[in-house]
Amino acid sequence: MTRPSVLAAVALLMVGCVDPAVEEARRLEQERAAGARLQEERESLARRYSRQAGQQIMDAIGGGQDLIVQHGQWTFDSATDELEIPMDVSFNGALVRSNNYRVQGLLTIRSDGTNARFARASANKNYLDIESTRDFLIILKDLSDALEPK
Repeated sequence: MTRPSVLAAVALLMVGCVDPAVEEARRLEQERAAGARLQEERESLARRYSRQAGQQIMDAIGGGQDLIVQHGQWTFDSATDELEIPMDVSFNGALVRSNNYRVQGLLTIRSDGTNARFARASANKNYLDIESTRDFLIILKDLSDALEPK
């Protein structure tokens, strides 16, 4: 018997015989790869959701330009299927570019994009001022609507 045929015979005998250590290593590698893919998917969601939330925050105070959204290390709660994403949002004014606005907080959102909540941790004076002005104008409009004769 030649050497290649001996190897072929040994290979045929080993078919169906699986080394448990090799199987365990293969299973662990598959789990690691699946976990890495899941991490990448969640990172992509964190980037997308924080960007969308940043846009909504800017739009909520009348718009702006030069939006920059940075997110910190996010966490995932498998019990609630929610991502918690620390965010830092900054942008310039819509009309006066030298007006800078900045707000930081925590975005909590389900992995499917529903039930989003933003808890502001801090904001600069410009952001707080424009937010107060917007709130005041909303109160005036509501009051005006209530006082109109029907």
